[in-house]
Amino acid sequence: MKTIFKILWNALAVIGLMAVIGVFILAYFWFTNPFWQSVFNPFSSQQENVSEDQHPALSAEQESALQSVGVDVSALPNEITPGMENCFVQKIGQKRVDEIKAGSNPTPLEIIKSRDCLNQ
Repeated sequence: MKTIFKILWNALAVIGLMAVIGVFILAYFWFTNPFWQSVFNPFSSQQENVSEDQHPALSAEQESALQSVGVDVSALPNEITPGMENCFVQKIGQKRVDEIKAGSNPTPLEIIKSRDCLNQ
């Protein structure tokens, strides 16, 4: 009879330990959101569907393209200085800079390449 209780006690201890570990893992994924999915964390600070214009110099498509790679559009400068534009030309080329100025969306690679230009 004692062995049955020992077996049940050990089984409950293992199940309890697995439940505690599961709660910690769930809490980790809930609060850290390592996969950048706002669906998984309803308290995420990222705003996916923002209808207001956050930057006056960008079109809605350009804003959504920048937001999709994690750029805070409201923190971007309102005017591009000649030094910034020269940097963009060096990083992605004059033709592509002209296309983006005309309203074309920058690709994620172009955003990554030229992100240092905004600090000039």
